[in-house]
Amino acid sequence: MIHAVSALVLLVLLGWFCVEWRAGKVDEEMRAQMLRQVVRIAQAVNPELVKELSFTPADKGSLPYERLREQMTAYGRLIWQRGIYSMTLRHGKLFFGPENYEEGDPMASPPGTLYENPAPEAYEVFSRRKPVTIGPVTDEYGTFVTAFAPVLD
Repeated sequence: MIHAVSALVLLVLLGWFCVEWRAGKVDEEMRAQMLRQVVRIAQAVNPELVKELSFTPADKGSLPYERLREQMTAYGRLIWQRGIYSMTLRHGKLFFGPENYEEGDPMASPPGTLYENPAPEAYEVFSRRKPVTIGPVTDEYGTFVTAFAPVLD
């Protein structure tokens, strides 16, 4: 009887270990894929268009804003990604720019919207100039795993 209980406990522990190990591998693979995708998006963005943006409400309808929004929307459909957005760092604060959310979507942020509760790592993308995957983190939009990549010229 004791051997059966010990074997059962060992089997449960082994099963738990295998599930945890596999979950960690899946998480690692998904983060790597997100990072590859966000780097591709950043590389496809024309830095000259970004320089024309003010990251204020005045951007809405402008040629650079609409062009970048179209690119993000097309890429989002291609990779089945609902949330692709841009942001800039101005005066120590993050502001949203073009994104692939439809206007009126609860996740949408009009250009120039202040990102009120960003993760500290979101700022690091601007200082380190390197892509990163973070999360899960919770902000005013929900809880997410997010990948950031800088657009460099």
